[in-house]
Amino acid sequence: MINKYKIDAIFELADITPFSKERSQGIRNLIPKNVTYESRYDPFLLPIGTVMTPYDTAYKVYTPFLKATVKSTVPKTNTVPI
Repeated sequence: MINKYKIDAIFELADITPFSKERSQGIRNLIPKNVTYESRYDPFLLPIGTVMTPYDTAYKVYTPFLKATVKSTVPKTNTVPI
């Protein structure tokens, strides 16, 4: 299909579920090296897991989470490293 339709890039929205991670890896394994593959966190301001407490755990109270998020730098692009 890649050759038939002259596909040179494949994009997907990143997902964090184990099923989705496995599916994405399977897709990456099937794509030839000359085809660009990018997974993006478009629905998220920041990649999940980047705003954590000082103890590297998830926030359980919204206000401290909000304060930490406001201090975070939003990447210019949300491309996930592959």
